Amino acid sequence: MELLRRGALPPSSLVLAAHPDDEVVGAAVLIARSPDCAIVHLTDGAPRDSRFWARSFRGDRGEYAQLRRAEAEEALALAGVARSRIHSLSGVDQEAAREIPRLARQLTSTLRRLRPSVLVLQSYEGGHPDHDAACVIGRAAALLLRRAGEQEPVLLEMTGYHARNGGLVVGEFLDPGNEVLRIEPSAAELALKQRMLDAHRSQAETLAPFRLGPELFRATPPADFSRPPHAGELYSERMGWMRGEQFRSLACAALDELGLPRTLG
Repeated sequence: MELLRRGALPPSSLVLAAHPDDEVVGAAVLIARSPDCAIVHLTDGAPRDSRFWARSFRGDRGEYAQLRRAEAEEALALAGVARSRIHSLSGVDQEAAREIPRLARQLTSTLRRLRPSVLVLQSYEGGHPDHDAACVIGRAAALLLRRAGEQEPVLLEMTGYHARNGGLVVGEFLDPGNEVLRIEPSAAELALKQRMLDAHRSQAETLAPFRLGPELFRATPPADFSRPPHAGELYSERMGWMRGEQFRSLACAALDELGLPRTLG
């Protein structure tokens, strides 16, 4: 965590987000303080099922993906992130768990090309299957580099959302046991983050529960993808996105295919 003591990422760092907008939710202030960091979107933000699209959108899936990309570019430009530093692995929204091996290999190639010193990930907490897949994929890619004898990035986690006591918890880690670094934004930084969130106009309803406040980061704790992240109903189950046992089956099969353990640090 010494890497973030000054509240900014070191040069040549990456933030991996499952969807265009997740990086703003979890790390907008950190990104704005880190002038040369890059962003990798795991998916294009466009599910095949149009029921998951913005209600006001009229068009096809390809056009929806273009809209999500344009909104991300607009939001990240506010934080000084150039279009050339926004990368996509082109997964399909809601389907990343089904493509873990391909996406992990693709991210490994991206890491090999960009050589980031730090990779910021989402946590395994059952909030969304794509978030959990991003957690698997980021950790798997780093381990694949290590096994190839190459330099792997330091892995950090940002917050997202999860279920607790029948409600939705945002901006907190599921298990706060690890050392957590809080970045306290200034008033100007809070206003910037709000403008970045507002740039994702198609996601206004989805982003409404996310409050402004401190951003939390921690070193990645070990995660056993053969076990649920917490007892009880997962938020992804409550929303009808994916059953936890289905995600775990897909994740474990993918890790087996990649020759990696089912528990990743």
